[in-house]
Amino acid sequence: MRAAAPASINAVTALAAVALAMTLAGHAAFGAGPANPWPLVVALFIAPLLEETVFRAGVHDALLRDGAAPWLANLLTALAFSAAHMLLLGASAQTALVCLPALLIGAAYNRWRRLRICIGLHMAMNALWIAVQRMS
Repeated sequence: MRAAAPASINAVTALAAVALAMTLAGHAAFGAGPANPWPLVVALFIAPLLEETVFRAGVHDALLRDGAAPWLANLLTALAFSAAHMLLLGASAQTALVCLPALLIGAAYNRWRRLRICIGLHMAMNALWIAVQRMS
């Protein structure tokens, strides 16, 4: 049986992946176009996949396994998600408000425990955010 990697190494690797996805996705609403679709690909596919894997299947699920009540696991995960956005993309009302959709996604995770549902919701919320940004 293979020994598991130390939690600190797993956490650093996961946070590095999320940092990269969030940094790239931070400019998705403004830098994308027919000549450069990459920011949209990151915001609509890569960031939701990585972020939900780390925060939902990682943080949220670990809190539940450690005995946290589902509402508490959801709240702590949403706050961590919002804090990560603020640290990586800058503190603003927009990055702080990321906590609200994170709570909705967390409620879905508490209900169904299906990561694919969370990823789909995250994709939809990012698409809505990009559409609103482009209209303003």
